[in-house]
Amino acid sequence: MFRNWLKRLTQSHQCRRKHYAFQSFTTEVMEVRQLLAANIFVATSGNDGAGRGTIDAPYATLGRALAAADSGDTVILRNGTYAGNVRVEDTNVTIRSFENEWAVISTPINDVNQRWGIRFSPTASGGRLQRVEVQGGYFTAS
Repeated sequence: MFRNWLKRLTQSHQCRRKHYAFQSFTTEVMEVRQLLAANIFVATSGNDGAGRGTIDAPYATLGRALAAADSGDTVILRNGTYAGNVRVEDTNVTIRSFENEWAVISTPINDVNQRWGIRFSPTASGGRLQRVEVQGGYFTAS
């Protein structure tokens, strides 16, 4: 079915052929990004200096994990409470709790210098929070 569709497409108007080639290239780039995506681990017992973001050597803070994250990565928070006032800059970053654990991102509500628990930059499309509780922040939405 796909082969017939492709044959008809390549026999059609030149403009459509170029459009298809662009779509194909875009799809291939997305597949490569998924293959290179990493899991970055954070634990309250971790270490931002010596940690590598692995399950055996996690980072201690969400901010450090986000600094190490690239587009398509997943930041996995072990059970515990983590300081908020962090910003996600990269696209398609997922922040989630470790399986069968619960993580909390907490920010004071009375500190004007800590305005949000977590903020996704306008250019950070596709970002996700999964099974994470967000508390506080001077501003509740941004």
